This record gives sequence, C-alpha cells and structure tokens, in this order.
Amino acid sequence: MALKADGSVWKWGQGSSTPAQVAGLAGITRISAGSVHWMALRTDGAASGTVYAWGTNTDGQIGNGTTITQNTPLPGMSNVIDVSAGGNHSLAAHADGSVSAWGGNARGQLGDGTTGLRKEYPVTVIDLGGVVAVAASETASYPFSVALKGDGSIWSWGNNWYGQVGARGTPSQDAVPQPVYTHPFDGGLGIAAGGAHGLANRYDGQIWGWGANSWGQVGDDSPGVDRFWPVPVDGPFAVDNQWLTGDVDGDGLATWAESANGSDPLNPDSNGDGLLDGAAVKSGHSATNPDMDADGMTNAAEVAAGTDPFLADTDGDGVSDGTDAFPLDPTRSQAPPPVPGDVTPPTITLTEPTNAVLINSVP
Repeated sequence: MALKADGSVWKWGQGSSTPAQVAGLAGITRISAGSVHWMALRTDGAASGTVYAWGTNTDGQIGNGTTITQNTPLPGMSNVIDVSAGGNHSLAAHADGSVSAWGGNARGQLGDGTTGLRKEYPVTVIDLGGVVAVAASETASYPFSVALKGDGSIWSWGNNWYGQVGARGTPSQDAVPQPVYTHPFDGGLGIAAGGAHGLANRYDGQIWGWGANSWGQVGDDSPGVDRFWPVPVDGPFAVDNQWLTGDVDGDGLATWAESANGSDPLNPDSNGDGLLDGAAVKSGHSATNPDMDADGMTNAAEVAAGTDPFLADTDGDGVSDGTDAFPLDPTRSQAPPPVPGDVTPPTITLTEPTNAVLINSVP
C-alpha cells in the first residue's frame, strides 16, 4: 500500500501486481497495513481526522461491531491523529492524547485490562494519555502494542514472551500499558512494532531495539539473545543529533525536550513567568504559556510589576490583576475618574535622599 502526495491511496498484492487506487479515499495523511486488514486516516489537511478501515474482519479489527469482511474502506472514529493496523488488532491515537483499540485481544494487546475476548468496537486503553503515535505488532501470534507520548516516553502492552513489551520484569503478557524500560526510555521521536520486537529512535539519532532477536532483528549484534528492555542498535546513528541531548540555556531541560515542549532552547524562561523551563515542566506548569494565571497580564509584565504570575488576583480584592489599577493594594482597584476639561499639570515633588552623593554637576 502507498500514499501519494495528493492524499490518494494505492494498493496491490493478493493476486494483483499492478497498483490500483483505493476507491472512496481522499485527503489521506496516514496509512497502515496489517496482516489482513488496512487503515487510513483522512484529515483533509487538518490536524486530526477520521479513521477508515477495511479487509478481513475475523477478530473485529475493522471496528464496526461485526466480524464480516469489509471490502471497501469504512469510516469510523474521528478526532484521530495516528493509526496502526496490526496482525489482528487496530490502534488509534486521538488529538486529546488518548488511545483507542479494537480487534483480537488474546494477549491483552487492546490494553483495557482484559484478555481473551475480542472487541469488535473500540475500547479505551487505560491509564494512558498524552500519546502522539501508536504502533501495533504485525503478527497475531505474538500481538503487542506500543505508544509514544509527547514527553518522549514509550509505553507498551500485550504479549511479552520475547520481551517485546520492553518493561523489564513484566510477565509473559500484560493487558495494561507499561513504561518501556531504559531508566526509563525518554527522548523518543518515533516507534515501530515488528512481529515480536520493537524499535524506537531518539532525538540524539540513536536507534534502540528490544524483544525477539532470533535473527538479529534487535540489531545489537547478538542474534539468538532476546532483549527484555531496549538496547542501542549497533551501527551508525539515524542522524547525528547528539547535540540535542545537551542543555544550551542551562534551564534543566534538554534541547530535545525543549523541542518537544515547544519552549525556546536558547531562553531559560521561555514564557517569562520567573520559573526556569525545566522547573516549570517538572512541577506541572507550562513552559510556554505567556499568561499562566489567565488574568490578562503577561507573565513578564507580572514579574516586572511585582504581581504573582501564578495568581490571577495577587492582592485578593476580587479584581484580577489585568483589570486592577492597584494590583498590590487590596483596599482599592479603581483608578481615580478623569475630570473633563482639566488640563492642570500634575504636581510632582522630588525629595533628595539625605544620603545622596553628587557624582556629576553637568545637567
């Protein structure tokens, strides 16, 4: 299956060696081919869109509530940002960071805490949020699922006979998402799921592999030794991005993490709220929101004025800082009313400090 730049989808195989356009699909931005079914994401150029699925449906992997084979693309869930078709199950990541799964569930690959029963309708993967990408294993024999979060962490669930869940110490199968273990794995940029092994690349360009390694598919030059947590692939980096592991502005947030969070890697306090970006992220605050307390004053303006950028009403008088003429005085909030026609200049009296020292007599 192939996706063209014009959003059309082309497919070949199953007795045909000539590519043919899949009818009824346009505006497609992502495609995924499973063992016996296919998925496409139609966004028409938007940030999210609708899932289409078709093909063999023995285990409900089409997600339409039946087990009847679907020969033409069938629209399904909306507000989706990524899709993946596995051996006999399907995954979809939503714009809100949640993940839906449907189809075969013999090894807990749907991640809803159950095993054994197929699900012909989508179910929500439990205890998982902030996901930006998903990957379903390509075989129904050792099915597992992988998810990449926006913070660069990787999570997996399902069959773990060969360590493909990647969560050190996890039993032979796990129906609940587990963090892929590398202290833990962070800085993830992309993921893939093979038959019984997983792959990921990091912002530094290093590729990692885990799971079944009978034929060296993990890539660490140790064929026959399965890996139950990620190990670096033995070879050149995908791209030399090791500089992204540094912290140029010294704010406690690596450059790759700044990129993932949308903060400025050259500015230790991207949104000017008085907190370093690293401290903001680790304490659950935003490193990019210019008005943390939504009071109408930017964080930088609040810091300059002496008001609290995390408290909408610094002086507690019931008026937000953005509309309070005296945001540090709880006894008043309104500016004096103007006097029409009054052009009298204000009287300003400057008092010389008693300890003042003359340093220059030239005006």
